[in-house]
Amino acid sequence: MAGVNVYGYLSATQFLNAWLVDRQATHQDFSMRKWAKEIQVTPAYLSLILNSHRPLRRQVLEKMMATMRLADHERHYLFKISAYETEASGLIREQMLEEIANLKRFKSNRAVDFKLGTYLSNPIYVFLREAAVLDGFRNEPGWIQKLFWFKHSKEEIRNALRFLIEGRFLRVGENGRLQSAEVSLNCSAEVLRTSMSRFHRKMFSIASEAIQQVPREKRNVLGLTTPVSIEQFEEIKKILDETLKKIDEVTRRPARKTRICYVGLQAITLADEDVHNQNQSISI
Repeated sequence: MAGVNVYGYLSATQFLNAWLVDRQATHQDFSMRKWAKEIQVTPAYLSLILNSHRPLRRQVLEKMMATMRLADHERHYLFKISAYETEASGLIREQMLEEIANLKRFKSNRAVDFKLGTYLSNPIYVFLREAAVLDGFRNEPGWIQKLFWFKHSKEEIRNALRFLIEGRFLRVGENGRLQSAEVSLNCSAEVLRTSMSRFHRKMFSIASEAIQQVPREKRNVLGLTTPVSIEQFEEIKKILDETLKKIDEVTRRPARKTRICYVGLQAITLADEDVHNQNQSISI
């Protein structure tokens, strides 16, 4: 299909809007009203779909695609991103995005999203990139395997190192030692959100195991559950932002570094009386 590239989108409705704009620009007699007639819905209903005020049902999408002259692989991809867009479960969305990202044409059309999404979704990749700066780091899977208390096979470590070097997250120095390379971590918001969700889910699991596996002097796990006002919550967020900046400043000081440390700061609203009251008023 000439014009709008479907692989440039992870949202079916965003692609359909772009396709409509392109179609109107290249065919003066084409309009939303005409398209609605072709797919046998009212213009008002089509407008609601394109503005995400109504779900994009498969039967309607099939009728849309029949008018769009898409190749089979483009139809297949559009079905996948439509299902991904409407899925409510975060865990299932992670699985669906992983399946989409492994499509050959996604990899070639969205190489940056694929590379960064893969990197950010896998804690071992992040750990190894940071571990490369340790003073005594050795590029040997057996040595690396003993470095971390949680288990990874030598094959997993070899594959991770290969990915990091080929993706230029790490580079081999003149002395043969691995060095961390500067990489821009800019990717699409949707890929970033889903990848970070997966990363933190895995990190929470590792942190939970650490309470049993890591000696007390090598960890510091703190938590507080408390009622707060909206203003207090915003102040807490600001404190966490400032704290993370201070921690980053500490780690940038020259020193002999022998450990990899993960610092996670979270402030999560578990219950919201304002939302409850709002929903209550709506239900009335």
